[in-house]
Amino acid sequence: MVLKIADMGISKVASEKTLQTVTNASAGTPTYMPCELLEPDEVDGEDEEEEDKGGKLTKSRFVAHDMFSLGVLLHYVLTSGEHPFGIWKIKKPKNPFPRIVMNIIDRVEPNLSLLEQQGLERGGAECAIGLVRGLVSHVPSERGNAAHVFNHPLFWSAEERCRFIVENYSRDFFVEKFRGLKDAFPAGGDWREMVDSSLWSGNGNGKAIGTLISTRNQKGKPVFYKSTVYDLVRFVRNIHAHFNDFLDDTQHPLVGALGLDANRIHVCKNSLSFRESLLGNYISTKVGSVELLLYEHKLKT
Repeated sequence: MVLKIADMGISKVASEKTLQTVTNASAGTPTYMPCELLEPDEVDGEDEEEEDKGGKLTKSRFVAHDMFSLGVLLHYVLTSGEHPFGIWKIKKPKNPFPRIVMNIIDRVEPNLSLLEQQGLERGGAECAIGLVRGLVSHVPSERGNAAHVFNHPLFWSAEERCRFIVENYSRDFFVEKFRGLKDAFPAGGDWREMVDSSLWSGNGNGKAIGTLISTRNQKGKPVFYKSTVYDLVRFVRNIHAHFNDFLDDTQHPLVGALGLDANRIHVCKNSLSFRESLLGNYISTKVGSVELLLYEHKLKT
């Protein structure tokens, strides 16, 4: 299915003699306009860089305008009709449009709290908030472009999420950024407490993902997963790399964690796509969108 959006607000009926139409009226809905269009004299100092020699705005600035409108529209769709700059802590005003416009002009931060309440599956809330926040930024250069939206993790399948996490494990930018970090993931939490502990602790039975892959460090001490992003990605990669080996043992913790019966085990052993879908769904549902963190960092490198 392909969703196409059209706005016929300034359309006119063209006769056989008139194939083009021109209007001198202002076009567009103010509540969908970014601050630099509503107050063109104040655009965070970016206009000078975005203007060509003739003083006209370049294509990148027009793209930024469209991305802001798209962000508002995406929020509207995901929240059943609410505006990111029109979420009120108290009673909603009878005519909210002037207030919304002023919030945009005054560069008020968008209220994206409703996205957390939409029941979006597989880390979808985090991905939606991340995407919308960037699109409705008051800084034009932070909004990205259409390719950025199309490729965003919000629209990825479980299989694509899994594969992206696994592929990042061996990439230089990931190792350089995350290997030395000691911060827990997610912020204020611990991914190890969110997944089935039998997968990484082993409970002394020698069947944990970690104990099967790397049981000892150079000093001969047991190696356990830490609460960091790096170790979460390593954990997912280890499952992915040895998935079928674990399934040879029907008592392995992975079988129970993923709810695999004999039929699903058979499908897993013969379909990489099915294995990645199962693993991607499991990690996103239990932990959240670690792929969003990796994706956003990759864009900055």
